[in-house]
Amino acid sequence: MRTTRVSDTGDATAEAGGFANSGVVYGDVEVHATAPVRSAYLEQVRAIAPADLSGRQGELAVLAEFCRGEGAGAYLWWRAEAWAGKSALLSWFVLDPPPGVRVVSFFVTARFAGQSDWIACTDVVMEQLAELLRQPMPAYLTQATRGPHFRRMLNEAALRCQENGERLVLVVDGLDEDRGLDSYSIAGLLPVVPANGMRVVVASRLNPPLPGDVPPDHPLHAEDVVRILTPSEWAQVARNDMERDLKRLLGGSRLEHDLLGLITSAGGGLTGADLSELTGEPAWRVEEHLHTVTGRSFVTRVSTWQPDTAPIAYVLGHEEIQRSSKKYLEVSRLAEYRQVLHDWADRHRTRGWPSGTPEYLLRGYFRLLRETGDVRRLVACATDRARHDRMMDITGGDTAALNEINSAHDALLALGSDDLVSMARLAVHRDEIEQRNANFPVDLPAVLVMLGHHVRAESTALSIADSDRQARALLRMMEPLGVARAVDLIDAVDDPRTQLRLLHHVIRHLAAEPGPLIGRAESLILAAGSAVEQVPSLVDLADAAASAGETTIARDLAGRCLTYQPSQADRARLLAHAGDWDDATRALERTSGSEAETTVFTAVVATAARQGDPRRAEALIESMPHMDVWGDGRNALAEVLIEQGDLDRASTVIRSIRTLASRCGSLIALARAWHRVGEDGKALTAAHEALAGVRGIAPAQQAAELVEIASLYVQLGADDHARAVVAEARALEPVTYEGDQETTALVSVAAGLVLIGDAQEAERFCRSRRDVGERITMLTAVARELLVAGEEAKATVLAAEVEATARAVTDPWLSTMRLAVLSWWATSAGDRDSGRALAVRAAEQAPLVTARRMAVIDEVIGCLARAGDTHQAELFARSQTPVPVATLADALVWGGEVDRGIALTREIEDDHDRARALAEIASTLPYVGEFDRARDVARSVENPFYRARALARTVSVLADLGQADRAWALIDEAEAAIRVMGHKLGSVGHLVLLATTAVSLGDTDRALSFVDVAAEIAPAIASGDRRTTAWMWIIEAVAAAGDVDRVHQMMSGHRDDQRSNDGPLLEFLACSLAMTEPDRAENVALANPHSGHRTAALTKVAVTFARGGDLDRAERLVRSIGDRQGRSSALTELAKVAPAPQARRLLALALRIGRWDKTVPVLARSAPEVVLALAEDVLRLAAIPGT
Repeated sequence: MRTTRVSDTGDATAEAGGFANSGVVYGDVEVHATAPVRSAYLEQVRAIAPADLSGRQGELAVLAEFCRGEGAGAYLWWRAEAWAGKSALLSWFVLDPPPGVRVVSFFVTARFAGQSDWIACTDVVMEQLAELLRQPMPAYLTQATRGPHFRRMLNEAALRCQENGERLVLVVDGLDEDRGLDSYSIAGLLPVVPANGMRVVVASRLNPPLPGDVPPDHPLHAEDVVRILTPSEWAQVARNDMERDLKRLLGGSRLEHDLLGLITSAGGGLTGADLSELTGEPAWRVEEHLHTVTGRSFVTRVSTWQPDTAPIAYVLGHEEIQRSSKKYLEVSRLAEYRQVLHDWADRHRTRGWPSGTPEYLLRGYFRLLRETGDVRRLVACATDRARHDRMMDITGGDTAALNEINSAHDALLALGSDDLVSMARLAVHRDEIEQRNANFPVDLPAVLVMLGHHVRAESTALSIADSDRQARALLRMMEPLGVARAVDLIDAVDDPRTQLRLLHHVIRHLAAEPGPLIGRAESLILAAGSAVEQVPSLVDLADAAASAGETTIARDLAGRCLTYQPSQADRARLLAHAGDWDDATRALERTSGSEAETTVFTAVVATAARQGDPRRAEALIESMPHMDVWGDGRNALAEVLIEQGDLDRASTVIRSIRTLASRCGSLIALARAWHRVGEDGKALTAAHEALAGVRGIAPAQQAAELVEIASLYVQLGADDHARAVVAEARALEPVTYEGDQETTALVSVAAGLVLIGDAQEAERFCRSRRDVGERITMLTAVARELLVAGEEAKATVLAAEVEATARAVTDPWLSTMRLAVLSWWATSAGDRDSGRALAVRAAEQAPLVTARRMAVIDEVIGCLARAGDTHQAELFARSQTPVPVATLADALVWGGEVDRGIALTREIEDDHDRARALAEIASTLPYVGEFDRARDVARSVENPFYRARALARTVSVLADLGQADRAWALIDEAEAAIRVMGHKLGSVGHLVLLATTAVSLGDTDRALSFVDVAAEIAPAIASGDRRTTAWMWIIEAVAAAGDVDRVHQMMSGHRDDQRSNDGPLLEFLACSLAMTEPDRAENVALANPHSGHRTAALTKVAVTFARGGDLDRAERLVRSIGDRQGRSSALTELAKVAPAPQARRLLALALRIGRWDKTVPVLARSAPEVVLALAEDVLRLAAIPGT
């Protein structure tokens, strides 16, 4: 690995929210801030509420009794004509609810832009619920997910209130003012059966029709929920005053007319300063008019995003005034005022949305565009990077920006637009925003918790898109949060798998009374998947329960699970929990040699010890020495004994482990335990033994263990030992690591330097790293150790720097690969110039990539050559160490220099590598029109394995390119080569390739003949895992050929005891049924217990339906896929086989929910103008400094 060394670069500091660097920055840097969710909607309610509410004591008493009472009815519906005082009554109630009542509300109104449909309702209410629940807003809302998120948060908030002895009440005023679609109404959002004691209060005019999406059994259809509101005389007085003022404004001065026209057109939200700028009048004159008698037609509201600091904004005083104003102002005049607003927005856009941009332009203006259907401007706002950066500076997050993008997407889809260019631009911008939340170190949220920033910590963790990294971040937060807040945080997680993982951790390590949490985890497991999928999770839960001391609960869980016909591995663990040790031992013995062997063995040993029978655990270990070669069983037993406080026995068990290296982890745990009970002498002895053991493990794993021992020495007061061990760990730095091992080692060393009191050197060490991701991960570890040492001020500065930098740095691997993908397909779409320019840009970024670097290098070389710049491709390739000659040779072929590409393979000295390179070239040649040359090169490969590969792949490519005659002419020769290639698994794989090729060419008999040969070879494969893989390939080929009976037969013969192959087997079965038994195929696909294979099965079956002409059924099936990227990929696959108009619609849906780069290959064929537009956008951005 090449590194950049820096020195004497000076110091760097930053305030919170800033970015400090001393050295080299690789990748783009932008600095933003973060802030918690805080709803300001009550301020809007205050703007609606009257200064005094007279004559409504009876109605307020009815509301109080309804909200606090225990009656069966959960709905109350106030009805009255306009100007009766409905909004006055409910706004007063919202601001002053009875004791024990928590209210969230929404007032449907056309006076405020974008405040009169279901999207606005969910946004406003979820923001209030998020504040109540101390959760972040859901970051990715679609038409499909917005409603479920809304209802989930309502239910959780109602439960939280119920647990606190309160009641949640949802108030919605103005149901009849809903301007949304009939299929997406506010009334349709409201729950049929409000959960956890929740009450719902609504108001509207008399006898409004209910929208079509309100189900027949909804309480709103019942007359007994209705109360008629008597008109208020005070409301009538207000009406007369407002109408008189309106007429005066309409007939008044130009300024009065302009104020009315602008506020009416804008939908409210303009401040005095905004109106001054728009009218050209001094601010004092505008304010004077707004606050005089004419000002009675206007009411004020505070800023949504900056309620404490931003100036107040103005709206018309009543819904009817808004209506009347629109009626009296001519359409042409309203259009003129809207144009004034558009010009105002354009001026700020031209200036890059500078600091101080009015909030209306960042919030209300977009809602106006959505209401008026101005899709062109809507998309322009939703793809404006500078505008969204300014929004993030104000709000502290990207939720508002993501909601705008989703809203623009939905607007395009609702119009039936096939504007794929706009859809793709929105998808690109969405991915860019999501990506800037992807770089937080997983330890950062825990550090923020330790600093007391709980809300920001939770928001940061939940904004990490990758589910595994998010789970790790949340796990690290659990202990500093404490049990109560940890459980609250689990409620905020959407992914049930992550929720379960967190619950297991709390049950095992934190909860004093784990019983209720175990029950909750079981309910979560039983709510998802089939019994086959549930059993492994229930087994893990039984282990967690036993670990927490709840062995009775573990036994009960085991008893229930044993009725589900678990796998042999799960059966052994369950029988152990059930106390059936004879059967458990027999089941354990049957797992010998399987991948699950060690996991099952250690779990069963631990269960015996937790049941108070360490002798049984020891007997198991002694009777199965083949399972305890590396001391896994003894280490598991020692762990339990340490938990139980039996340290002498644990010490004996640990020292019976055969190798010192295998003991070190347990010795460290033992040393900590001895220290906790005051036996520091024994602790020091164990630490010394652990140190000797660590020196015997793989060098790449030593640093973390050494620093762990150093921390022990610090606790024991052996500071000299600690310093020596940290120095030893640091000396390991030049070792070549694999994957994330280097970062883990460096993080450990940085933390170790703080442990021994050298925080300044720790920072310098971190800042010497050139990789920004590596550096901020190390600095996070330093901040954590500083907090442990009591250095809160220093830790605060470091955490702020890490947070800002994490948001600022883009992922060079992802951005380079996306450039390469776009380059490749821009060239395919006919624009070689753009393809070349994108490839050059990718080449410039490639040196910044550290992980998976060679994959990026290969892609860039290929893109440069394919775009026609073979000279630059060769220069770039030969600048690498080592030179990727095989990649360059293949790239030259793609670039049209066939002879030079083939000749270049002679530079490859290794015969094996040279044969592999020629095989790759053979399968590339058909793509550049060299069909006969492909055959000749394949035949020329001397290595039997790679000759077979070359011929088989060439046959497959020829078939894909429509060269059926050439494919058939070569297929017998390919089969003959496969029979003598000398590699059994490879033979099966290539015969299966020929079989699927024959299916694509329409000859299923020939396909099955290849399968027969493969089936003869497979039993001779020695490795069990490889043999299973071979059979999976064979069964998949039989399924592709449509031989249902044979698929069934093979499934019965090759389903192993572990049931681990049910997912792929059922996938293949569904595919084989799709042509002849579509209903059964659909049911089999939907019933697949493994989510990945279920998605694959649903996709393949849907594609078969689409090919058969039933696109509607295919699309319905795809919509059942839960994972949004899986659903997007399935829609993209459907687009490949759908007629052109439907294909464009399917691609639009795919872009709405999934990664844009996954759709590019299909877009290049179906809508090349989209790829070219994206290429133009990327290149334009690349030309702007700082992008």
